[in-house]
Amino acid sequence: MRDIFNGREEIAVSTNQLFKTGFYLLNVGFALWILKMYQLENTQEMIEALSQKIGGFSIYLGVVLFVNLFMFFRGKKAARQNREATERRARMIPNAE
Repeated sequence: MRDIFNGREEIAVSTNQLFKTGFYLLNVGFALWILKMYQLENTQEMIEALSQKIGGFSIYLGVVLFVNLFMFFRGKKAARQNREATERRARMIPNAE
């Protein structure tokens, strides 16, 4: 995050906290949403339903994690390109001495 915000520590930390909070709220909300169970007749149906819910939630967590990582690295790459372009412009403009 420091790379994305050019070393501005306070913005990087607060943005990271917002991302973490949003990630937790999204995951808890989705977990509670899929938790709904219907009439189960026996233990086997209960185990199958729970394993399906846990498996689906695990896949969801993996997808959300990879999307977050993709967005983070995309932001980091954009920040690096922006920094390099600024450095190139600074070298091209001669100092007025």
